[in-house]
Amino acid sequence: MVKKKLIIFLITIFLIVAFAESYDVKGIEELDYVIAIGFDKSEKDPENYSITFQIAKPKDKDSGKTTAETITIDAPTFDTALSSINNSNDKLLNLTHCSAIIISEELAREGLESLILNMENNVELRPTCNLFISKDKSESLIDTIGKSENFSSDIYTRIIKSGLYTGYETQTLLYDFYSNMRYSVKNPIAIYIRNSEKNVVPLGLTIFKKDKLVGIISGTEVICNNIITNKLKSATILVPNPFEDGKYLTADITQFKKTSNTVELENDKPIITSSIYLKARVSSSQSTNDDYTSAKDNEKIINSIEEYLSYNISSYFNKISREYNSDIVGFEGDLKKQYLTLDDYKNDVDWENIFSNAEFKLKIDLDLDSSYLFQRH
Repeated sequence: MVKKKLIIFLITIFLIVAFAESYDVKGIEELDYVIAIGFDKSEKDPENYSITFQIAKPKDKDSGKTTAETITIDAPTFDTALSSINNSNDKLLNLTHCSAIIISEELAREGLESLILNMENNVELRPTCNLFISKDKSESLIDTIGKSENFSSDIYTRIIKSGLYTGYETQTLLYDFYSNMRYSVKNPIAIYIRNSEKNVVPLGLTIFKKDKLVGIISGTEVICNNIITNKLKSATILVPNPFEDGKYLTADITQFKKTSNTVELENDKPIITSSIYLKARVSSSQSTNDDYTSAKDNEKIINSIEEYLSYNISSYFNKISREYNSDIVGFEGDLKKQYLTLDDYKNDVDWENIFSNAEFKLKIDLDLDSSYLFQRH
């Protein structure tokens, strides 16, 4: 009898909880799905943010196409902006489909810690949201994207994918930024973009020191970063033609082995050695007088590519250390592993103050795919 009453009691509790939860569930028709959020400094109150929510709306039932609407509000925090909109609108904003966070450069240079923490604590916002820094106001950039002929709910993911296979971009996520800002041995980065009339143009990567933007790298420097951090999928580079002055070769490069980074400390000076392993193939040449089939010619091509990479990677190292003093690679992690305890490391090393004096050594192992080389006719 007691057992029967217990079963009835448990079933009753289960039904109460189930119906209580379903009572608060909102249907699709009651929600607005946010796909991007933009943050600018408020022009009305410098203590507030100007926050723009981009919402995906079905264009019509038959085409399946999507159009964009935006809501912009001034608020002191991300949470208060959400609450204000949800209290005044017929539909609630839902963040589960948000794929992009866009923050103005102006705001990023002042520091993003409180903003990032506020977003990271939101249970609806995915930690895998892509993070962008906009040279212009994020509101105008979001407006441009919303008016694009190719607009769809996955447009921000497509912007990133187009650059991943050229080597000129690397994906930066909300959680990665938060983790690197708070706990990691490396500083955060974010994709740098700008508004250009009817489209958005990637400009490179923004470099942070903790939560503040301190610099920018672009073009070949981003490829160098991807090589050193093992994020290179592929890249196409233009290198001097070793057979004819003023002419160039186009080479496609990939990694055939992960880059190895080691750090030693000599008289409070970090000695950083990076060993990179690349495969290259020549895809085109500006010269018509080439004969790339001999071993001697192969060696000249390898030397030209290696010299190009050595110069540009050294320039990249110099920029992140001397100019920005921001370890975005995580070199510190290798040095930390050499100490028995964290206290020993902290007593012996002041990485933030010695990284700018680091000496870099580069070793390049380049494999030229000769099967793609062509012979003079």
